[in-house]
Amino acid sequence: MNVIRRKTINLIFSIFVLFGIASTIMDPLIPVISEKLGIGYDKISLMLLAGSIFGIISIYISGRFCDKYNLKKIIITGMIFSAAGLALFAAYLNFAVLILVIILLRLGHGILDPSIHTYASNITEGGKSSIFLKLDSFWYLGAILSPLMIGLTLLLNIDLKFVFVFFVILYLVLTLFFYKISPVDHLSLAKNPDRNLRVDQIINTVNKHCGAGNFDNNKTKVTTLLKKPVIIIAAIAIFFNIGIIANLSTWLTTYFTALGIQVSIGSMILSFYWIFSILGLFITNRAINKIGELNSLFIFAAAGTISTVVYSFVPNSIVKILFLFFQAIFYSGIFPITIAIAVNESIENSGTIIGICLAVGSSSSIVLLPLIGYLAQYYGKEYIAYVILLIAILGLIFVAILFKLLGKKYKNKRPSKI
Repeated sequence: MNVIRRKTINLIFSIFVLFGIASTIMDPLIPVISEKLGIGYDKISLMLLAGSIFGIISIYISGRFCDKYNLKKIIITGMIFSAAGLALFAAYLNFAVLILVIILLRLGHGILDPSIHTYASNITEGGKSSIFLKLDSFWYLGAILSPLMIGLTLLLNIDLKFVFVFFVILYLVLTLFFYKISPVDHLSLAKNPDRNLRVDQIINTVNKHCGAGNFDNNKTKVTTLLKKPVIIIAAIAIFFNIGIIANLSTWLTTYFTALGIQVSIGSMILSFYWIFSILGLFITNRAINKIGELNSLFIFAAAGTISTVVYSFVPNSIVKILFLFFQAIFYSGIFPITIAIAVNESIENSGTIIGICLAVGSSSSIVLLPLIGYLAQYYGKEYIAYVILLIAILGLIFVAILFKLLGKKYKNKRPSKI
């Protein structure tokens, strides 16, 4: 059984790399799709909005099913949805098909994220921190590879269909291996919350609770928690932080076309953005150990905002790219720090607080994606940076409010580690 477990773990790591690729593969292609289909960025943003809604619904439903039904079948279903979306893009593309492709991919992603986290938790013994952090790192690897491969494909004038067909084949092969190798099923996720969560444990709890049916529906508890100012402000700060990262991932290559940078090169820049984001997590870890969570949060938010100001107004493209990477470093650690601060307000209700923060944060894509698409279409693609800057300033304001509220509380508190 240990051999089967090890093979299964390696297999889900491979699936998560492919999941990271499929999650980000459409983003750098937005300018290409716009030109090929003759549709504006406003319409594309509405498609992405529809996809986000389906994604959030599938996360919730899949999470609920994870505690009740065969996890193996749920994961295979998610892989089939994702493969179908990629296959449809490779086979034929028009306006209607693009909508269906986005919906299928978001449905597949929404199913895979909570189900694989739950499955990984069930087949590993002892603490879950290691397995969850490894899963996230493999997703980031996929997010790095995806725009890099798209960029190389466009640079070498290779038909994009071949790339998508290649990923479809990988999905089908991994699905077959997962069906043959993995154990039939496992017991539902044991609910033994750690009452002394550190930041790294809270990150893992986010993954564990994300759509996993653990969000407390007790209205009295939610109402009580929402009366805590720190939780409300932290959730709003997360809204703006996720809004920046999600919109940059979606619109970065489009923004660079306004600077005369080809989509192929812009895709590679996006890959480096993810690389610097990972670097930012390591820097965040060291900063928290030295100056604490709250100081790190404020300094990183301020530095990220300054970086956004520079690349929004400085005309030189190299300077823009350089400070974009600085922004990636500073902003990558804001989410885990902020959600940790929120959970510290009521550790016994950590699952509910995480659910509130995720719900508010996830809504940023629904609110902001159409706005940026509309401005890019009717006012100019350079307005993408200006909207990002506005979001950054608003986020910094709420981080400053959080810093003010908790300044005295954290003044003499020993820094926690990531």
